[in-house]
Amino acid sequence: MENVGTWNSDYALLFCFFFTLPVVLIFARHMIIAFKETKTIYVHVPVESKPKEKIEYRYITKYKTVTEKSKKPKTKPQNHKRRSKPKTQNNAKPSVNINSKMINDVASGLKNLGIPKKQGADLAKKLCLNTNYNSSEKLFEDCLSELKKT
Repeated sequence: MENVGTWNSDYALLFCFFFTLPVVLIFARHMIIAFKETKTIYVHVPVESKPKEKIEYRYITKYKTVTEKSKKPKTKPQNHKRRSKPKTQNNAKPSVNINSKMINDVASGLKNLGIPKKQGADLAKKLCLNTNYNSSEKLFEDCLSELKKT
């Protein structure tokens, strides 16, 4: 017995099944045809292969043994006399304080102008030996004037 005012859901399921059945069958047909059309061809290609080297694994256990060298008592090394450095003469040139940061700044500035950094650093060191510079700008100007001369 069916209740009044309700609809039978069995008919709705049958309708959906028969409505989608042709779409599913057409899709399945095209898939089968696509797999039938592909053919796999196997071709024998000779490949040269080198014989694999046999790898041998050996486990070696090493034990520390007492040897003749280790039995001997250790002796202290002989103290050698230190050689004294030769004393500098008083007539020597006084050392010039070379600021490496200033030289690096000038060398990188000259590098930006196309001069190799090593050449710029050597030029700056040479100029620092002759005169004492307080600023890297003055050293840079003198490097440029020195380059202009050469």
